[in-house]
This record gives sequence, structure tokens and C-alpha cells, in this order.
Amino acid sequence: MSDGPVDVLAWQRAHAERCCQLVAACLVVYEHVLQFDKEVEYFWRKRWSVGKVLFFWSRYFTMAFVIGNAAGARFFHWQNTGAALQVITTHLVLEMRLYAMWRNTRVVVCILIGLVVMECTTIGVLFGTPNGYGNTHFLLFVTTVDELTSFGTGLNQAGTGVFICADGDSPGKPWIVFYYTVILITEVTLLTLSIIKAWMHRKTAMKSGLLVVLTKDSVYYFLYLFWVYLLNEVIWVINIASLNELATGFAFSISAVFANRLMISLRETYYKQQEASRVFRPGSNLRFRPGLPASTSFPTTDETSSSGQEVVASYGSDSEDIVVDDIELQTFNERVGF
Repeated sequence: MSDGPVDVLAWQRAHAERCCQLVAACLVVYEHVLQFDKEVEYFWRKRWSVGKVLFFWSRYFTMAFVIGNAAGARFFHWQNTGAALQVITTHLVLEMRLYAMWRNTRVVVCILIGLVVMECTTIGVLFGTPNGYGNTHFLLFVTTVDELTSFGTGLNQAGTGVFICADGDSPGKPWIVFYYTVILITEVTLLTLSIIKAWMHRKTAMKSGLLVVLTKDSVYYFLYLFWVYLLNEVIWVINIASLNELATGFAFSISAVFANRLMISLRETYYKQQEASRVFRPGSNLRFRPGLPASTSFPTTDETSSSGQEVVASYGSDSEDIVVDDIELQTFNERVGF
């Protein structure tokens, strides 16, 4: 704020924006505490893989991102770069899951690569093009213009006497809307691919706990995130300088929370099924159906190997060397962690 007249409404809006950033940070920390025991059990204690590395990057980068956003000023002079990394990381988690489901289907691989390229290009153009406003996301309250200038940031005047360091669009030119449009297109595409795969294997999916978990979580993820991203898009269309970033913190935090929970729930289901199967200690010649619920996965001795729904379990000194059936391989690959 300046020493002259102050737009109280603009100041209140800017303060609400600041509080929303703090709530988003608290949400990520709270979720981390709730899921920490499962994180240790299903990630820290398991072998290193691409999935494990991506999970840790997504989980801890997001936490540092939202906490720094709510508590620091200098740290988020590079906020746009951090936001781009967070969004792309979250979508990479979902896209790697879909790649594991669809395997080497060329059309799907091209679609996933196209989505990544489209997102990176859009983010690079929108965030890399100066628009005359501040380039940092952090909301800073100041008493004088000199105090603001000392931070070396651009000036975004949210109202009379109210200056904030936050992303903003020129009046009548809400270019950031295209950013959220691309995100919504990506989310719809990923959900569609997930549902198509579940429908193609709907009979087997009813027996495969992992594919059910993946489909259910994908739908929930989309339903929650769709409205968050849509709210952000509407806010940027309206383009009020003191409110533009009101919901961006929730877009970052909730998307990361759901992506991390998706990976945790998949691993939890997978390893519980594996543990339930090992209780029976079948011999190397026994065949069983791993797709049944964990509590009723009974081995039989007369299964034929032609149905495609069966798998031979060989338990030797290395209990990790387990061959799973076709649909389970499409749902989780322990070697790569997806």
C-alpha cells in the first residue's frame, strides 16, 4: 500500500488471496502427514524405480512449492517456472500410468507425447512473454513504492494505493485463460483414455482390483480438479488484478494431492494382493486367479493356460519374482513402479 488513499476492497481481496495460498499449503502438509505411513511402507521400503523417483519429486517439490509460496518472497521470483514444473510433473504421473495401461499402443503414445508438448509450449509462451506486470506470484504487502522496488519485481497495481507482486493480465487481454484451457483439455483427454481402457477390459476389470482402483481414482481426480481449474479459468476471464490468483494455490495443491494418492492407492492394492497370494505358498505347478478379491484368491490345480486370465506363480528364494496376468501387467509394473 502507499501513503495516500487506499482502495479498501482491493486490499481485502488481496488479503483473501494471500490467505488462500496459506490454506493450500496447509492442505498439502496435512495430506502428507495422513499418508506418511503408507509412503514409508509402499515407497521408501520398496526398490528404486522410475515411479518411485517421480513420486518423491512430485510429493516433496509440491510441498516446497506451496509452502514457499505462502511464506517467502525472494524464493518465488521464479514462481512461473515452479508452477510449470509442478503441473507438468502431475500430468506426467497420470500419463505414465496410462502408458503402462496401454503399453506400446502407438496412437496413445503419440497422444500422450502431444499433450506434453502442447502443455510445455503453451506454458513457455504464456509465462515467457512479458506483459508489463509483475513476474512473481508471491503476494507482498508494502507501505511504500520504494519498499516494493527493493525486491526487484514488477509492479501490479490492484487498486488505488494497493500494489501486489503477483501475476496479472492486461485489462481486456486475459491470456492466462489459455493456460487453464490447455490444462482442461489435457485432463479430459487423460480421463477419456482411462475410461476407454477400463471399458475394453470391463469383464476382467471387475476381477482386477488394480484396474478398478485406477478407473475410480481417475474419475474422482477429474471431477474434483475439473471444477478447480474451471474456477481458475473463470477468475482469469473476469481479470480482477487483486483476485486473479485467488484459486491458483488450490489448483497446484489439490492436483498434486490426488496424483500422489493415486500412486499410493495403486501400490497399496497391488502389494496387498501379492501378500494375500503368498499366504497360500503354492508350489510351482499350481495355477490361480490373481484377479479375485484379496481375501478369496484360492489356488486350483486344474486351470488351463489358454484363457489369458491365469498366471503361474513361482515362489523361490526371491519372492519378488512373480509373474502376473495380462491385465495386471497393464495396471502395475513393479520394475518401473507404475
